[in-house]
Amino acid sequence: LYRYIEGLDDTMVVFFLRRFSWKVHERLSWPRKVYLADNALSKPFRIGEDTGKLMENLVFLELVRKHEEGELS
Repeated sequence: LYRYIEGLDDTMVVFFLRRFSWKVHERLSWPRKVYLADNALSKPFRIGEDTGKLMENLVFLELVRKHEEGELS
């Protein structure tokens, strides 16, 4: 299972990030946040329309794009 998840992360279709905390043990014990490379990929798995999660994913993708273009340091 862990190798499968690492493989998904390597494809850059799914991104796994650790939640932020100043305490290392909390950061490592919390489950990772999952972001998709495209919001449309979540459509088959959505039960309801959760606008907050979709917007969070869009903000994450925009930050990744700006980081890759060198706009964020």
